[in-house]
This record gives sequence, structure tokens and C-alpha cells, in this order.
Amino acid sequence: MESTNFTWPYDRNYDSLPRPIYQSPFYGLFQYHSAALFLVLTIVSLTVAYLSACPYRTQLFTAQEHQTTVINTVPFVPHWIPYLGLLIPFAYDGDGLLKAVNDHFPWDIFALKLFGSRHYVLEKPSLVGKISANVKDVVSDDVLFDMIRLAFGLHRKWQQSSLRDLPRLRKAFVAGLMQGPGLRHAVESQIRYTATILPDLISPPDRFRQPRPWEVAGNVVFSPATQYGKNSHAGDADIDLYPLIRHALGHCSTRTMLGKQFLIDRPEALDLLFTFDEGFLTLASGIPSWAPIPHVWRAVKARNQLLRHLAGWIAGYKAHAPGKDFSDVGLVVRQVLEVLESTSMDLDAYASIILIIFWALNANANGLVFWMIIRAAADPPLLSRIRAEIKPYVKALAVPGRDKRTDYASLTIAEHPKLSIDIDGLTNQCPLLKATYLECNRVHSRPVSFRKVINDLILVDPTPSISSSSSSSSPVPSASAAASHQLLASSYLHIPHFLHHTDPSYFPDPETFRPERFLTTTEEGETKVDPKTLRPYGIGASMCKGRLFAEKEVLGFVAGFLMCWDIEALEERKGRPNEVGEGERKAKGEKVGLRVPGNVKTSAISRPDDDCRVRITRRLIG
Repeated sequence: MESTNFTWPYDRNYDSLPRPIYQSPFYGLFQYHSAALFLVLTIVSLTVAYLSACPYRTQLFTAQEHQTTVINTVPFVPHWIPYLGLLIPFAYDGDGLLKAVNDHFPWDIFALKLFGSRHYVLEKPSLVGKISANVKDVVSDDVLFDMIRLAFGLHRKWQQSSLRDLPRLRKAFVAGLMQGPGLRHAVESQIRYTATILPDLISPPDRFRQPRPWEVAGNVVFSPATQYGKNSHAGDADIDLYPLIRHALGHCSTRTMLGKQFLIDRPEALDLLFTFDEGFLTLASGIPSWAPIPHVWRAVKARNQLLRHLAGWIAGYKAHAPGKDFSDVGLVVRQVLEVLESTSMDLDAYASIILIIFWALNANANGLVFWMIIRAAADPPLLSRIRAEIKPYVKALAVPGRDKRTDYASLTIAEHPKLSIDIDGLTNQCPLLKATYLECNRVHSRPVSFRKVINDLILVDPTPSISSSSSSSSPVPSASAAASHQLLASSYLHIPHFLHHTDPSYFPDPETFRPERFLTTTEEGETKVDPKTLRPYGIGASMCKGRLFAEKEVLGFVAGFLMCWDIEALEERKGRPNEVGEGERKAKGEKVGLRVPGNVKTSAISRPDDDCRVRITRRLIG
């Protein structure tokens, strides 16, 4: 098939693109009318639920009795609202609902009614392994397309084409991010940009230099001594750590995959992406974009702007736009675009597929880097051990004509030293750093895998047991009664890995942040990392294709940052309670300053409940 011809009105003249409904002057009116309709439907549903309350109350007791009398049928969580089922509480706090139900039912699998469909929920490793291995009765491609359509805006008309071409797209992702030259090229580019940006992460602006995007996002305020060069250790600044980190890493990873030209022409793209991510889960779950939920409206608006930006970028890339430099576009993006050119899909569909890459690059790794940095900085003994471990693999390269130790702290003299980051050494020879990476994934990620059941099946549990997290007073069935479960066709499967990650049966004392839980010692006395049953990247064929790149990206940035910068709490924040481990450290007489923020759910890696205002200071690297 011949390649699609692209013209070049798309770069920045977005008015030349067709005007979709979401930019129509009547769209706002449509939103208000649809919001009113949504409320009316809700009231009607509640009325019907009230009139039928008695039967549904009876269902509650039937379901509980059902657990002890029927072996092969999954217990069904009762609901009072017909058709919608538990949609409203699920949309409001899905994590809390799943945890509460998981604690109530003594088995490791249960079913919910959502929007007229049956949804099974399970998290036990033995059952998850069975699901992952069953590609005949349980599939992920249909669910994946629904997510791409609902969240990333791919039109329904491309369903057959996208499903047909999905194996080739997967192959392009695997070749570009998981093996051979593609992975090596992506990692080398990412580490090169990271090593360049970290020593000069913040610098006082002057008439020759304006603040960079991550400095603006981080609301950087320098001390007077730093600003005017009066301090030999100039480098102190107050920053919002979370936005600074995610924008800085976002610029590195976006340049690695899409090239520098993308953010030069579209500097607002990262902010739009983070707004889109706040509503990603709600959109992917099928909640209508017209529902009266403000963060959904904001996410839809941001997504549509991103699609137009990406359509313009793709058109410029394919047309070799004059005055634009696309020479550094990543290999994986080039390969994906080559596959897309051989399909019948149009430019808007291309943009939806590339948006998946752009989102995946920045939705998880950026937040994980923040959590690793703040966790290490809030625990001085852990920080000291990590720095000692990574020191051989992160070094400063002296600038010719300067002494790196005496000049490194000055912001007002010549160029700062560049870093040398040995990513293979960090990945293979730093078990504590990697264990901290795993523990941050366990504590701060909310991964969920989705499947569709296309044939009736009996799911046999090879290791039947009762979850130790159950606090229910309901009768507990025998192990044999819980050994098999009947799943019906045309149902959906949810695998909320975060429930497993906080199950004390597998991770004792799950509320405590303890990287050492993933460390083991061999008979030869060598310390190794054992991820146990942690599943931060999903399962099976739908497992994240960028997980190898993401691990190296995160470890390289965290190690470089910890060697270049010190973090301390501001005076007004000292003494605020830390949700994990503060009592133990106070009892030992250790100083507690930095507060680890709480988790706020997003698509996978949680964001902090505040931007974490701290003071950072340059370190001297020997």
C-alpha cells in the first residue's frame, strides 16, 4: 500500500485542521445539557432502586449464603441501582471499593455489576498466573482497543484495522524498547540527556538566560547569596520538587523518543499531558466525556489539544518540513510510524497511537523518580547507603582548565562539570538502589490489568487458600470450596495488582516502607534482588513494553540527582508528620525533617498530595 501523502499546514497553524465537535461553539452548551440529563437519569435510577430495595436487600443475604453453598460460582457483590450497578462508587473511589469488597469476601475473586456488564476482580498470584497463561478463553486485545478508543481518542471505525495490525505494532515496540539496537539507542540517548541536565538542573536567571520549563514548573526561588553570587557554596534554592522532577525528566524522555523539535514548537505539551493523565482512568473506564465530572472535561480538552499537536508534528516529520530538525526522533517512534503508514488509518489515528507512547513515557516514570528521591532524602541512613553504593557508577567529568572540586559549587563561574553515568553498573551492581525502586513501585503504584472472557471457563486454583487480609465475620469456606471458580463469557476481568502489593500474606507489614524486603543473600554472601510476586508492569502479552527502558531511565536519573543535590525540609515544614516510620526514628533519637507526602491516585504511579516544597543545595562530587 502506498504511503499517505502529507502536506505541511499542520505545524503550528492548527486552524487549518478540521474543526471537531469538541471545539464547536455549541459544545459547551451540549456539556451543560448532557450534565442535566445525567443528573435526571441518576435521580430516576435512584427512584427505581428505592422501589426495588427489598429484593436487592434480599440479594445481599443470598450472596453471603451463596458463598458457603455453591462452590463454582463467583460471589456477586450486591447493588441497589439497576444496570449501573456499583458504577457510581466505583467511579468515585474504585480503589477503596475494591479493597473493602476484597476484605469482606473470604475468597480471592468476586464479581461486580458495572454499566450492565459483569466484572470479575481477582489478585491472587496463582489465579493471575492461570489467567495470564490462558490465551484461548481470556483476551486482552479487545479491552486494549476499548481503552485506546475511550482514553486516547481513536475512532471506532479503526477497530478492525488496529486489531489486525496490533501484532506488528507490538513487534515495533518490542524491537524499539526491549531488545537489541532499539533499546540500546533509547537508553544511551536518555542517559546522555540526563547526565547533561542534572548538574545544571537549576541556575539563577540573568540577562543572557531565561528560566527553563522545569524551573518555571518547580517555582524555583534562589536565596540572595545564590542569586548574586556572594556565596562560595551558591546553589541553595527553594523548589516544588514534584513538578520540577516530572518536567525535567519529561523533557529528557520526550526528546529521546520524539526529538527536541516537538517541545520546541509545543512547550505546553507536557502540561497538557499531565492534565490528561488526571482523568485517564475515568475515561478508560467508559465514563462518558459529557458526564458532570470536572477533571474529565479538563482531560478531554487536554487530550484533544494533544492530538492536534501530534497530528501537526507527524505531518511535519513525514513532509520533512523546512527549518525543522527531526533527525533525533527515536527509533521506536520511527518504526511505529512505518507500520502505521502501511495501514489504511489516517493522520488522526496516527496521532492517537503516538499519544500512547507520549503518555506512557511520562505517566509513570516521572512520578516514580520523585518517590525514590523523596523516600531516600527522608531516610538519612538509607540515603547514605545508596550514595555509597552508586558512587563508583556516577562521576563528575572535569571541565578543562577548571578544578571540579573547587569550582563545582559556583553558579556564577564557567560551565558545570558533566556527569558520567554507568547505567549497566547501576542496574546490575546496585541492589539497594534497585530494591528501593521495587519498594516505591509496591507502595506508590496502582497498576491494574484488564481482560475479556470470551468463553465460559472454570478457573482452578492450584493453591487454594483464604486471604489473610479478610476481616469479615462471614463463614469461611473450606479450601476445597474455594479451589475452582466459574467465569462466564462476555464478562470482564480486573486484576488490581495494588491489592496484592499490600497483602500481608505476601508482603509482611505492607504499610512500612522497607526496601530490604526485596534483598536476599546467596550462600557466597552476595546480595541479590528478588522481586518476589511484585507486578508493577502488568501481566502476559499486555505487560508494559517499555519496562526495561523505564527501569534504566529511572535508576539513571535518581542516581544522578542524589549525587548532585542535597534536599532538606523548609523551616515551616519541619516537624510535620510522616505517614511511615516517623515514630520509630524519633524513638531512636534520629532527626525527622522531610515529610513523605500521601498518595493521590492517578493512572498507575500515584502523585503526591502536595508539590513537596523543599530546599535543594549543590553537592561536591569527587
